[in-house]
Amino acid sequence: ELIKALKDEDAKKDYLAKLKKVDTYLVDSEKKKQEAEELARQAEEQRLAELNQQNQTNATTQTIAPTTPTGPGGNYRWGNRQDAYIDYNDAAWGWAPGVQEKVIAEVISRGYVVEGGYTLVPKYIENGEGFYDLYATTNSKIFPKSKPEEFPLYVVTINAKTGWFKGNGPN
Repeated sequence: ELIKALKDEDAKKDYLAKLKKVDTYLVDSEKKKQEAEELARQAEEQRLAELNQQNQTNATTQTIAPTTPTGPGGNYRWGNRQDAYIDYNDAAWGWAPGVQEKVIAEVISRGYVVEGGYTLVPKYIENGEGFYDLYATTNSKIFPKSKPEEFPLYVVTINAKTGWFKGNGPN
């Protein structure tokens, strides 16, 4: 508005040219910032996918032993707790040998999920042990008539070290 009020046409042109450079710089900076954020988001998604794939390929055997995690004040409803920050480099997220395979085989045999119809999501660490939530991503015996928009559905929370798991269901 101040430039429009100038009477000297040469001064107007000079200021408008300078403002155009500033505007171009701001637009370019915003584009670069958005592109960097998008690349960071894609890299994080890729890293999570690789972590999940790595966890699914661990093999051998381990006895499944129960532990009981607790939440703030001892009140815990399965599937609701979530650590505010998850450090994927923490050794607690690594599955003990054979645990993941044994638990997945058990939840498949119980009909909670079907082969390839689930996803694991890191939830929290307690006493140096990582806990994952298992979500059904397709219909199974316990979700036979679920609609695609209802998925993913929470099934159980699993201790990655011991194989202990629990959900909100009756069995």
